[in-house]
Amino acid sequence: MNRSAFLVLTLIACGAEPQMAAVPRTKPAPIAGCETIDPHPCDVALAGCRERLFHLATCLRGQSIDEALEVLEKMPEMLSAHRERTYDLLNIIALGEADVALELLTPSSALIEDYVEALQDRELDFEVYLSPELSEDEQRARWTLLRGEARLHRARFQATQLGDQTGVELAQHFAGSIERARALVREAPSRYFAGENVFSAWGGRLAHEAWSKGQLPDLLANPPSSTRQFFVDGEVAPEPAPRPPEVALTQVETSTLGAYGVYLVTLDETIAAGVTSDLLWMYTDEAITEPNTSFVWKIQFADDPSAEKAEAVFADDLRDVLVARNGNKLAVTGSRYAPITPLPDP
Repeated sequence: MNRSAFLVLTLIACGAEPQMAAVPRTKPAPIAGCETIDPHPCDVALAGCRERLFHLATCLRGQSIDEALEVLEKMPEMLSAHRERTYDLLNIIALGEADVALELLTPSSALIEDYVEALQDRELDFEVYLSPELSEDEQRARWTLLRGEARLHRARFQATQLGDQTGVELAQHFAGSIERARALVREAPSRYFAGENVFSAWGGRLAHEAWSKGQLPDLLANPPSSTRQFFVDGEVAPEPAPRPPEVALTQVETSTLGAYGVYLVTLDETIAAGVTSDLLWMYTDEAITEPNTSFVWKIQFADDPSAEKAEAVFADDLRDVLVARNGNKLAVTGSRYAPITPLPDP
């Protein structure tokens, strides 16, 4: 996500990730298809532990151990480079390590997730898969799916710790994760960061649905083109982009925030599901010497009631912005210096 779009979302949409419930201390059950690999959590500070968890992450993804052994020695450097360029591509801010609440289970699970993402990067090449040339919306949709696969395999590893209780229902787990993330995002000081948990939970549900049908590799090869596809079933036909506003300022860039951006503002999935197209324009006023950024965000909805509902939420919840509606279209403007006036037509 480019930095200007990130700025807007943190301005207008201004937590720990939901975990699988604490588990009893029973003997872990083997993972189907990976029975030869010890599924016990371990001390990730030990090289042998990291190697075993890497083998397990590889197996969880359906890859052969031999296929990935060549990268094992370079894994620490791979992980570091993967995180660095992923943070750069998506403008993610590292918030530090989560508290270790379950002794060895939490760090072992987190390392499984890290390994899955590094293997994804090696397979798909994130610099291409998450190219800055993609729209913000499409980039976010792809990242959500990648995070979803990582969360899926993390949950599969955690489920083994239930021992004889191997009938854990992953679909139910992800439904619960979504509900917990929804509750957290409403209380969070920053909806932007809390929204990451909501979307990664949705990504986990989508990845699980595809994995349970043997379709996950195909889904990764043909990822969703819009975040709206996490709110509605089936393909979403693209709509023409809104026409540019006429303002007497210098345009610096444009972005598409999609259903994800609308959700972060409204916290309403029915409103987000109605977004058919949007475009955000960023401006600066060269006549003002102080740092200044203004924006116009035009959003088109599937119908007038969705736009009307969004208008009410935007107007009530957002400070220092102006909102106008024309039928199924909204225009939202704001600025660090002063709102753009007169308000552009939706």
